[in-house]
Amino acid sequence: MTIECPRGRYRVTETTNEPAGQLHPDYSDPDATPPPWSVIDGVLRDAGIYWLTTTRPTGRPHTTPVIAVWDGRSVWFCTGPDERKARNLGDRGPCTVTTGCNDYEAGTDVVVEGDAERVREPAELARFADALHAGYGDDWRFDTVADGVEHPAGGVAAVYRVRADVVFAFTRGPAAQVRYRP
Repeated sequence: MTIECPRGRYRVTETTNEPAGQLHPDYSDPDATPPPWSVIDGVLRDAGIYWLTTTRPTGRPHTTPVIAVWDGRSVWFCTGPDERKARNLGDRGPCTVTTGCNDYEAGTDVVVEGDAERVREPAELARFADALHAGYGDDWRFDTVADGVEHPAGGVAAVYRVRADVVFAFTRGPAAQVRYRP
């Protein structure tokens, strides 16, 4: 099935209990099929480094690597409250988070678009701190504090959650450009 949308035509593959991958035929090999959502979820879950892009007040982009946690619907990360990315986001702001493979002939790159929102709820901060420690080890053990997380060596960080509005996947071998709405 092909649908028209403001950004182009997408061939839709329906699956059960997973977001449907919408293949863009103009930017995909004719024999390409959308990877199952479980593959995209795995790329996001297993990534070691993510790239966060925010927008400065002047409108210029700001991109920086971050460590993060994917929970199946959102990317979570932390940053010092005075860092450029935190200043760009404030308590809420549109951004993209990307990760993937830098190999030209193989792999999958993923882009998550959404609004980042500052997390302040103690139970959610604790969940993030536990997940970050589980994923990155003892160097990333944080304690929860009133408005964020704190590293034992010092320094309080603000925690943000980017709920995925749309996820784009770019695969190679065969090449495919796919959109998901989780």
